[in-house]
Amino acid sequence: MSIYFHILGLEEIDALRQPLRLLSEHRDEVVREWFELYQLRFPEGGMPDASAMAGVYAADLDEMLRALLERDMERFATLERSAGAELARSVSYAEVVAVLHLFEEASTRVLERRAKEPLPPDTYLILDKVSHCRMILFADAFFASRDRVLGRAGAESAPGPGAPDSFHGIVGKSPAILKVLEQVRAAGRGSGSVLIAGESGTGKEMVARAIHECSGDPRRPFVPVNCAALPPELIESELFGHRKGSFSGALDEYIGLIRAADGGTLFLDEVTEMDQQTQAKLLRVLQERLVRPVGSTREVSVEIRILASTNRAPDQAVDEGLLRRDLYYRLQTHVIKIPPLRDRVEDIASLATHFIASCNQRQKRDVAGLHTAAMDMLLRYDWPGNVRELSNVIERAFTFGLGQWISTVDLPEEISGGGQTVSASGAPSRPTEETRGGVRTVAQAERDALVRALQATAGNKVRAARMLGISRHGLYSKLKKFGLE
Repeated sequence: MSIYFHILGLEEIDALRQPLRLLSEHRDEVVREWFELYQLRFPEGGMPDASAMAGVYAADLDEMLRALLERDMERFATLERSAGAELARSVSYAEVVAVLHLFEEASTRVLERRAKEPLPPDTYLILDKVSHCRMILFADAFFASRDRVLGRAGAESAPGPGAPDSFHGIVGKSPAILKVLEQVRAAGRGSGSVLIAGESGTGKEMVARAIHECSGDPRRPFVPVNCAALPPELIESELFGHRKGSFSGALDEYIGLIRAADGGTLFLDEVTEMDQQTQAKLLRVLQERLVRPVGSTREVSVEIRILASTNRAPDQAVDEGLLRRDLYYRLQTHVIKIPPLRDRVEDIASLATHFIASCNQRQKRDVAGLHTAAMDMLLRYDWPGNVRELSNVIERAFTFGLGQWISTVDLPEEISGGGQTVSASGAPSRPTEETRGGVRTVAQAERDALVRALQATAGNKVRAARMLGISRHGLYSKLKKFGLE
């Protein structure tokens, strides 16, 4: 029997023909159910409605189902890799994995409602295998695409075009960041646990990934876990896995994220958001390298390296009871403190150049850089959201700006101060939503372009985004801005 991706057989795919037809027939119902689950898991997520959800995460859902029905696994793999590469531009891998799990859950609910007779017991196990195949394909394309964007060419790659002063995607040459890079190299040479401390948005996951890549073969698994995003009642099962029937809803055995990282690195982002009981079990994994799945009486050995992060001061987190003292002692083999962006102002220009190059590549644009006045504003700003906020500001400038240079008019008001701005030509201006001297403003021209693109594509937002040369997230932001949802 042909085996695909090491886990899925052709006979199993054939056994899914009836469920796949049901999912195809009730595709819109699946998407609605999926979006409802997404809203529960990500209440502050960026998807405004089910249509947007499908546009970002399931643009080729119909094609994927058709490929499986036709046993065309090559086309199935091509579609999934394409989707993974697209998501790498704007979504974290942790969210991608979570959303794929939610799709499987939504599909199961619709099948249970729509199947006229109970489906064979193996149906849901095979669907779970399909879901894992999708994750494998997504991961391959996701990280390959992300690495291309970040300019990762090797363990000690020289800075390339659009990635000035870059080390494993970490950009900067200030004394503060150079000290961090020295610590990353030192941690990479070892095998002990590392605790990474820094404010939100400073790049803790990027530092963790750099440590992983410096530790040897970067192809080994790197599994990031956002502890703050996992509900307390699910975090133990997600980490340690569970046996079939160990609790309500445990329809199949699940190996858990710790065992998924076996042979590689597990990164626990915001470990202080994990409850004390789970922290105690994690301590045993660190000490004994043993995992006991929920509902099991047997322990499974694992060989992993654990990296953790917190946006709190570690000592204070211990004093406040958010981090077990014994776990802290185990994690602090190395402690790396990432400076906030306001303490490495000399890196802002390099970071902005890096993000502009990334946006140019993704959006097929040719933005040359920032006007002097706009750069001065970036240098004066305090950056409470750190590097992530700077990345979002550049992304926003690409979304709303139309010129070859990013000017102050393209910056958010909290940075520009809402005062006089500089146009793309360098001349002072103060744009509003009204015309000036009978001339349409940039905002009005932008709204008209959106309307024309939607009319030309019969309302297809994916095609409209491509026509305008912007990302789908950018299109949804613009539609919301102009009330065109």
